Amino acid sequence: MGEALFDRVARFYDYETEYFASDIPFYVDYAKKCKGEVLELGCGTGRVLIPIAKEGIKIAGLDASEEMLNVARKKIEKLDITINGNIEIVQGDMKQFNLKKNSH
Repeated sequence: MGEALFDRVARFYDYETEYFASDIPFYVDYAKKCKGEVLELGCGTGRVLIPIAKEGIKIAGLDASEEMLNVARKKIEKLDITINGNIEIVQGDMKQFNLKKNSH
């Protein structure tokens, strides 16, 4: 896969969005209501993904940008192992991907 749209700005993305967090409680509450594992398409640097995982919810994040995911990985590595264990991130195109999970 070639360079993704956000690869060039990945290291600056969190600085640009750090004051935009008012939507996070909405996504966390919705994830709780799902009562199961969550998939976030376009998870980027983990801005929404990590707060959901901190609530004890298993979440898989998919993003086309390997550089955005590298930023997310660095943040995830710093988390407590119980939170870290709730997160799976995958690089891929949301138009066609496989998380390699068995359906129930």
